[in-house]
Amino acid sequence: MQAEEVVPSPLLDFGPHFRQTTNTNETSDSKCIGHMISPMCAVETYEAARLRDDEELMAIARGQKPGPPKTFKKSKRTAITGYRVIAVRYFSDFTTPPPDVNRFNIQVGDVVIRVESNVCTYEPCTRPGTNSTYDYLLRKGEFGWFVAPSGSYRYDLTNLDDVWSRNR
Repeated sequence: MQAEEVVPSPLLDFGPHFRQTTNTNETSDSKCIGHMISPMCAVETYEAARLRDDEELMAIARGQKPGPPKTFKKSKRTAITGYRVIAVRYFSDFTTPPPDVNRFNIQVGDVVIRVESNVCTYEPCTRPGTNSTYDYLLRKGEFGWFVAPSGSYRYDLTNLDDVWSRNR
């Protein structure tokens, strides 16, 4: 399968509906998987790489190599993951924590997208699954937007009280 042409993507996709990631780009809702042109495309690329167990796509999602891949690998997995954006935070000069309390290595210009997800393989996604809220710290790098490591598992990076906490 050939890599598709770049499709413009909004910064994010808010809404009550769940978007779906599947084992192929043709059946996934995102049209920018592998194209790191926006923070939302970085999240969707990361989700697709996880679902498909695609190491090359994961390297693109993490900003380690340029995208898109020459060809997209088709996974043998038949799972469908649903996700929806529930919060977004842009970090400016005024909201980026100073070094002494910046435990997540947030930088000016970073974006956090908080999503809810669920497995939608056997029925449509209408609500999030248990413990299914994730924050993605996104940064613009050499190859476009990418998912930056943050060590933020189970913290709400859209909440400045969590981000600026002096508790370690």
